[in-house]
Amino acid sequence: MRYEKKEYKRFNLHLLNTKKFKTTVIKVVFTMENKKEEATKKILLTNLITEGTKNFPEEYLVIKETESLYNLKLSLGVRNYGNYSTLNYTMSFLDSVYSEKNIEEKAIGFLNEVIYSPLLENDLFNEEKIENAKKKVIQKINIEKNDHFEEAQITTIELMHPKSKTSILSRGYIEDLEKINNQELVEYYKDITLNKTVDVFICGRINNKNKLTERFKTMFNQKNENQNLKDFSVINEYSKKEKEIIKKSLGAQSELVMGYDIKSLNNYEKFVILPVFNIILGGSATSRIFTQVREEQHLAYMIGSVIAPINNILLIVGQINSKNYQVTKKSILEIVQSLQKDYPTKEELTIAIKNFKTSLKMAQDRRGLQIENLYLNNYNAAFTYKNIIENLNKVTKEDIKNIANKIKLNTIYFVDSGDKNAKN
Repeated sequence: MRYEKKEYKRFNLHLLNTKKFKTTVIKVVFTMENKKEEATKKILLTNLITEGTKNFPEEYLVIKETESLYNLKLSLGVRNYGNYSTLNYTMSFLDSVYSEKNIEEKAIGFLNEVIYSPLLENDLFNEEKIENAKKKVIQKINIEKNDHFEEAQITTIELMHPKSKTSILSRGYIEDLEKINNQELVEYYKDITLNKTVDVFICGRINNKNKLTERFKTMFNQKNENQNLKDFSVINEYSKKEKEIIKKSLGAQSELVMGYDIKSLNNYEKFVILPVFNIILGGSATSRIFTQVREEQHLAYMIGSVIAPINNILLIVGQINSKNYQVTKKSILEIVQSLQKDYPTKEELTIAIKNFKTSLKMAQDRRGLQIENLYLNNYNAAFTYKNIIENLNKVTKEDIKNIANKIKLNTIYFVDSGDKNAKN
């Protein structure tokens, strides 16, 4: 896969030329500051825009057009990356080798229609469609809230740093929906599409690079320039006192989440060493937490650790029996302390590096992950997958111990279900 980046006044064009796939993926990313008061507006727009456009005023007409373009796939989404948030348009369509000669031009024309010709009546969105979009947002939020395990992790992050950008939910907030009026939403959408930083990623068989470039120059012809984005990483203040919060629940299992702050790391530590440390700690089936807490002590139904490098947060997460709370917590704390005091074994380090290399090589065949990695590398000086793989063999046991001493427990959150329905 050959990668090339072109910078223009209004947008950055990222070309990933490959013949590996039968489809071409185009992703347009608008980047803006991550603000809680804007979160619900963004997610509402992702559900509203596909309700209809100027030339396809009903949702079924939008769908019909995608079908005529050889079942083109279109999705809109929101992602939060620390200090910044993105509104994304992702489109996948069959390559011209397998469809028709002008499919690329038609697909880009349709994408332009979706972005810059929303369905407006007297410069306002259709009220009925706004209400439909709000219902979709509410439904999706409620579905997510019913995932008690995921919700426990979200709550822990909010408890750790309630005023930080790390706690802003990309799914939005039900209570904010009624505060959004039509005109405000139109103005917000125009501000995003006309003023915010734009990145265009094209991954697939790129036959006419110059023609493609000119097409996007025409599409993004606004006078406003791309913004200079600063560091995406959030630096949170460390809590002087650890918090332990227990909440009663009627769920089938109890959830335990232990939230750790990560002290400021350089990019080599953040994207090369930290993931290796996490694999040793709890991020794999060979990790200390999984092996000792689940396999040997039988204290958890499932348990592991996850990292959010941009947010400088590490979570140890598990589903356990309520009666095992204290002993599970104690065991996890001892495992973390052991990595802070002593070096990992040579075997642990070797296996972790091998596992990480394997996952990175697999990620290179997943275009969504590849595009996201290039996007973050573009603004956050993150390491590309290739850079990470090249540096992995440099990781030492001293590096792992050093990272272990840069994590600090902030919050323990335990959702106690009483395990009335749980089975051992």
